Amino acid sequence: MHRGKLLATGSPDQLRRLAPGLVLQLLTSEPKEALLVLRERLKAKSVTLFGQLIHVLTSEPKSTSRRVEAVLADAGIQIRNVRLVKPSLEDVFVSLIQRRG
Repeated sequence: MHRGKLLATGSPDQLRRLAPGLVLQLLTSEPKEALLVLRERLKAKSVTLFGQLIHVLTSEPKSTSRRVEAVLADAGIQIRNVRLVKPSLEDVFVSLIQRRG
């Protein structure tokens, strides 16, 4: 539900399939600054902050990972950890909202 409208229904696994791709999960030295830099310079489906972790939704994980590393290095932001994970239900929700504008 978003603004009184039903976005999607289904089991958690069915809903996760609505997110196009996988999530590159990043822990950086400066998460808020990294979020701003990535949103500005990275052409990704979604870049969101969950606590201290940045989620980058991508259908091309290898090339996106290389681009993320380059963009953050150029901004002087250290990547402390990176891993590829399935989209969470929050990632799905954000993706659906962004697609609807």
